[in-house]
Amino acid sequence: MEFEQAVSRFADRLSIIDNQLRFVTSHILGARAIEVHACTYWPEWGIRVWELLESGEYVEAQLELVRVAMPFMALWHEMESYTGGDGYLDKLCMELVGLGSSRCRPPTRDVRERYRAQTLAMLRQCGVPRLADRVDDAIMAAPVPAS
Repeated sequence: MEFEQAVSRFADRLSIIDNQLRFVTSHILGARAIEVHACTYWPEWGIRVWELLESGEYVEAQLELVRVAMPFMALWHEMESYTGGDGYLDKLCMELVGLGSSRCRPPTRDVRERYRAQTLAMLRQCGVPRLADRVDDAIMAAPVPAS
């Protein structure tokens, strides 16, 4: 319980930002902010989770983490067997909601071609807005530039 110990000990003197997806616990103990990957492509969801925490609706906040963050992290961990970098799933999700992105820096392997369809399915399952109703098969199969 090192994390909980640090939050409870220092929350009255420092602004603790939870980057561990332990938002309910850290908020109860006094954390002041959260960091979550889904906000890169779905900021409204992050605001909703923060509002749930601030209003003490901890069960609902935890259920949102299970609904959205858990599938994201499961896919993230699967991708780690292919590449060892960081930010690859964030960039792919951003691309699939129409936001600008780029490939991850070498030596990280580009995941977009290999994981695009699976990522799109995960985003749809979570209810992410702004996804195309139908993604062209040509776009899904298109090779990704190396830039």
